Amino acid sequence: MRIYQLRTAKEFYNSIKGNFTTEELMQMYAEDVAKRFAAECVNEALGNKMEVSNSLHHAIEGKYKSIIWDNEG
Repeated sequence: MRIYQLRTAKEFYNSIKGNFTTEELMQMYAEDVAKRFAAECVNEALGNKMEVSNSLHHAIEGKYKSIIWDNEG
């Protein structure tokens, strides 16, 4: 799974304003990576859920349309 939302350490460093120690920056970057990774995992899971839901819907719809109803002609 490719992670699209993650930033490189350099991108993160350039986005930070203020004076922080190396340890603080590392902790902040780790938290940023963890949050973005979690968000990406949720997005992936939701996408997979939608694919399964759509497949199930199409299968049910196909079965429904294949029924010969008594009240039809």
